[in-house]
Amino acid sequence: TTNDLIVNIKNLKETYNHNSKVLLRLFIQKSGMSFAPLTAALDTVSTETIKVGWFKVVDESDGREVLPYLELDYDKDGNFVEIDMNNLDTGIDYRIIFKFNYLGEEKILDSSLFVFRVV
Repeated sequence: TTNDLIVNIKNLKETYNHNSKVLLRLFIQKSGMSFAPLTAALDTVSTETIKVGWFKVVDESDGREVLPYLELDYDKDGNFVEIDMNNLDTGIDYRIIFKFNYLGEEKILDSSLFVFRVV
C-alpha cells in the first residue's frame, strides 16, 4: 500500500538561486526493505517508480499554495520533479507536497523534510 512507501528527495538542498531551474530526484522504497543511507551508494539501490503522481509547492509559513499540483515525472531511473525557481519569491521557505496513486491507492505526503529557500 502507499503507507508502505518511504520517500526521500536525493538531491534536495537548503537553498536555491532565484535564477535556477532544479531537477529533484526522488528515492522511493517500500518500508519493508532495508533503507540505505542517502549517500553516493544510493545510485546502486533500486527505487520504486510511481506512474501516477503529482507535486505542489506551498509557502512554509502559512501553507499558501504557490505552485498548484503538477504531474510527477519519471524515467528509467525513477521519479523526478523540475522546478523553475524563477517562479518563486526570494527569502521565503517553501515545502514540496506529493500526492501519489500507487496500486490504486492515493497518498498525500506532506513532510517538513521537503523544505527549501529561494535566495
